[in-house]
Amino acid sequence: MRIGIFGGAFDPFHRGHYEIIRAVQAYSNPNPNPDPNLIPNPSLIPDPNPNPNQTHGNRLLHKLLIVPSYISPHNEKGAMTPMEIRLPIIAKSIEPFGDFCHVDTLEMDIRGATDAPATTATATTATDATATTATDATTATATDEPSYTYHTLVALRNRYPANHHLYFICGADALASVRSWYRYGDLFRLATFVVVPREGVDTVAVVDDLRREFGDDSVLIVPMSTVDVSSTAVRMACSADDHASNEHTPLEGMLSEGMVDSVRKIYCSDGVKSVIIRENES
Repeated sequence: MRIGIFGGAFDPFHRGHYEIIRAVQAYSNPNPNPDPNLIPNPSLIPDPNPNPNQTHGNRLLHKLLIVPSYISPHNEKGAMTPMEIRLPIIAKSIEPFGDFCHVDTLEMDIRGATDAPATTATATTATDATATTATDATTATATDEPSYTYHTLVALRNRYPANHHLYFICGADALASVRSWYRYGDLFRLATFVVVPREGVDTVAVVDDLRREFGDDSVLIVPMSTVDVSSTAVRMACSADDHASNEHTPLEGMLSEGMVDSVRKIYCSDGVKSVIIRENES
């Protein structure tokens, strides 16, 4: 089985996030209908464990996990909106994707184990190439340190059998700086990277550079049109938004369909306005 991981602060979840999931799902349908906004991706590889009762073809993923960061390494400590505020927006935003897409509270669940005894068992389902102790995943993240991608992938690798393959989704801008990430070399043995284009970034050059180091199958490309929106811009629009007005709001172009009222209710409240203007990742 192929399992995708789409992580981030999602503070809040916006149309750019939605379009990434839509593009990934378009390549993950067992019998996909061509999407005129996407071009064929020659980088997809055959399913290593095909189900004889289904025709997967070049199916990219079987399911996608949305993994909100508990504390993002790109944010100052305490700067993010609490996860319990972010989660309802994320969950409602991904409803159109049905069973393909699920919110995974892995990072919040691990943080909740801070006072619990750390397990010392080694995950028996991981192959030699990906074997890592559960202790590494638990003790490394059950603290106030940032939510590093490495810790998330280790925990997920320990969760699933060896014949389940992980695919980590990120933007080309993030991938371009991956060598500055915590234990970046280990990331490519834990998961295959799936990259989506970003405005102003030469995606092919970034991917080719990493493939020379980690192999041709280390990074896949999902072509899609870029969406010029960020969580920072959404929060700033919320701060300026008069939710009592019936006039057109910039939020309508920043969020997926039907999400304006929900984001207003949570992010435009007086309790949140005081903390939403801050630097953050998109």
